[in-house]
This record gives sequence, C-alpha cells and structure tokens, in this order.
Amino acid sequence: MRGGLSRWLGGAALIALVGLAWLQWRSDVAAAPGTLLKIDPAQVRQIEVIRPGHSPVNYRRHDGHWWRQTPAAQQQVADAERVNGMAALAAAPVQRWLDESQPDLHNLGLKPPQLILRLNGHELDYGVMTPFGPNRYVRVGDRIAVVHAQYAPRAAAAKRITADSQP
Repeated sequence: MRGGLSRWLGGAALIALVGLAWLQWRSDVAAAPGTLLKIDPAQVRQIEVIRPGHSPVNYRRHDGHWWRQTPAAQQQVADAERVNGMAALAAAPVQRWLDESQPDLHNLGLKPPQLILRLNGHELDYGVMTPFGPNRYVRVGDRIAVVHAQYAPRAAAAKRITADSQP
C-alpha cells in the first residue's frame, strides 16, 4: 500500500512540475519582445541595401538563387550565404523596444540612418551602437528596437554613442 501511495504522489508531483514549467514557458514567450519583422526569412524575395553616399544595392531571389541587380539592368549571381544572412535579419531577436514617444533620432544614429535595409519592402533603419554593450538601434516603422550588434548587416557603421555625444 505504501509503495502505491508514494508512486501516486511522485506522479502527481511530476505532473505539477511539468505544468508549472509549461506555464513559465508561456509567460516567457508572452513577455518576449519578438523579432524585428514578422516575416519568415525564407519568404524574403527582394533585398535593397542603401548606404549614405553609395548607390543602392538590390538583390532578388529567382529560381532558387539570389541575383544582384546592376545599374546596367544586368543580373549577377550573388553570394547566397551573405544575402541569406541579410534575409535572416527579419527574424533577428529584439532585446527591447524603446519606450520613448519622441526619441532623439540624431543621437541614435537614425537621422539619417547609418544604413537602410529593405526586405520585401519592409524598411529597417540601422543606427549607432548603444553606449552599453554590443547592441545597435534599429528603427522599424515608428518603433525603435535594440538588437545585438551581430544582427546588423556587415556594411553598417560601427559608430558608438558616448556619454558626451552632441546632436
């Protein structure tokens, strides 16, 4: 009789523990800030990279390959690994969204942006590095995200905000 009761209590404790873990997981998912865009990187078909002072660079996915569009209306096969890396930025995890209703875009490096990345027409404006940690500001529509610096195109400037930065 004792063995049956202890197995029953052990089973009930295990079920309770799994239930609590599931509730914690749901709470963590609900509280997470999400990703830069709500599109699957595999669905990205068009990428445009705009750097101040340079001509825009355009890529299109066609027949399973990435093609770089040239100013002469020619197409060149693009480095798939590099371009897929840019498409993957759509799913970059956001560390936090800024709460400020009127942020100083100049100090964040977003006026003008250091680099603009358009994925299927969705614009990501990359600003400067944050003063603390290897993070970068990214404007998505009317919201500003903080993402780890690894989620920036390689062409983004490495400019950093310092405590005495002036607009």
